[in-house]
Amino acid sequence: MDELTNSRLMIQGFRAKGSRHHKNELADGGYISTALFHVIDVKTSYNMLLGQPWLHENGVVPSTWHQCFKNSRDGVVRKVLADDKPFTEAESHFADAKYYLGVQRLSKTHLSKNPNNKSVKTRERQPL
Repeated sequence: MDELTNSRLMIQGFRAKGSRHHKNELADGGYISTALFHVIDVKTSYNMLLGQPWLHENGVVPSTWHQCFKNSRDGVVRKVLADDKPFTEAESHFADAKYYLGVQRLSKTHLSKNPNNKSVKTRERQPL
């Protein structure tokens, strides 16, 4: 906590409180980079936001769809994955969480007839 300092930058939308910032090194294998972090005291659905200057400086290509970013250094392409389960069931919305929370597996398929005398496949869901 000694590294934290007051900041004049106001991050809006987080209870209108000021933020503090500090420099920190990001390391991925043999790759090390320094970034300035603005620390806020609030629960969010993300761990950190990487700014455009850092992305451009490090040649990073982010993908929000795949929840990762890639960069190339010395001819080697590196892929850094985000959290594989960033949401808890209590705080998530279906549209966000359906790609991260456990997938329901189908175990059995049964044939049955509907009122129109047509064969219909039904499936039983396996409990999570």
